Amino acid sequence: MLAIISILLLLSAPIHVSTLETQVEKQFFKTMEMDILYLQSLSYGSRTSSYKLSFHNNFSYSITSTAKEVVLKRKVPDGWQINDTTLKKIAFNDDGLINKAGTIFIHTSHNRFKVVCPFGKGRCYVAEY
Repeated sequence: MLAIISILLLLSAPIHVSTLETQVEKQFFKTMEMDILYLQSLSYGSRTSSYKLSFHNNFSYSITSTAKEVVLKRKVPDGWQINDTTLKKIAFNDDGLINKAGTIFIHTSHNRFKVVCPFGKGRCYVAEY
């Protein structure tokens, strides 16, 4: 999807690096939000196993089960910095509620974002700051 958008932009007008970076950011965070919802659906009603999403040294994030089985792994774009000091992992209980509230800060080449997982809410959200 991102490749198709990139080719169309390249053919229709001169592309600026910031425009491409903006599209990479949008696609990454849209995918990450869907992965968090997937994590929540895996956790919801699961009495035998729990799942968590965690980041790995600014290179990737993965969803793993308590049996250390990797369910999903995604690459983080090069040059991005992830500060997960307030929220080391995202996990939901079997009722679909977040286990621990917190924020993950992500610095891209041009922007700064935060992934907020509020207490008592079923969803995390991404906001630019």
